[in-house]
Amino acid sequence: MESSNIDYVIVTATAPEQEVLLEATGGLEPTVLGHRKVVFGQIFGRRVAIAETGIGAVNTAQALTAFLEIQRVSQVLQVGIGGAFPTSGLVVGDLAIASEEIQGDFGVVSETGWSGGETIGIPLIQEDPPLFNRIRLDPALTESAATAGNTVADRERRQSKVGAFLTVQNVTGTDQRAAEFNARFGALCENMEGAAAAHVCRLYQIPFCEVRGISNIVEKRDLSRWDIPAATRIAQSAALELIQQS
Repeated sequence: MESSNIDYVIVTATAPEQEVLLEATGGLEPTVLGHRKVVFGQIFGRRVAIAETGIGAVNTAQALTAFLEIQRVSQVLQVGIGGAFPTSGLVVGDLAIASEEIQGDFGVVSETGWSGGETIGIPLIQEDPPLFNRIRLDPALTESAATAGNTVADRERRQSKVGAFLTVQNVTGTDQRAAEFNARFGALCENMEGAAAAHVCRLYQIPFCEVRGISNIVEKRDLSRWDIPAATRIAQSAALELIQQS
């Protein structure tokens, strides 16, 4: 399997975010690549590799880069959980599909406040035009993910929305910080890995999309209001639907 072209590389930060996917995978071939656990197999006749990257942007970038350096890959799918901003209209258990990823930790903080990477003047990715904080995801793959998300949401009596995702390396745990981020970026939800995966895929010119189940609302931190199992289930259901429809 390792020498074959991979239809989907599915990256998750943690093991629970891939449990449903693994149950649906046939011909399991577990291995270790780049110090990360990877399982090769097939889902609905598609060759897949499911990688557990670890939490955060650095782990994600390292794991995905190590994989892409030695494998032929058609597309990459990030599956996980995220916190929805209150203005998104999403609630816990809903589904979000990324149209773009925003690197929220790249910029300048001065006496006048925060400004993005353009203030530094050195882009994250040198293209024409150069990319600073925002990376648009593959439009065709995003559209397919949105269709799959709507199918799952209708079946589960949930919502599915498409929009910008914000990647930061701190979980937002205050109403004030949530309001600041919402005003600054206007994102659907926040996470800790997506922009790193989008960045790496852009460098390798590999289509990338991202689906996340909503585990919490971005507000004053209260774990009693979170539902991580529900969020992981719906995200993985959407990923399976995407693969089945492809």
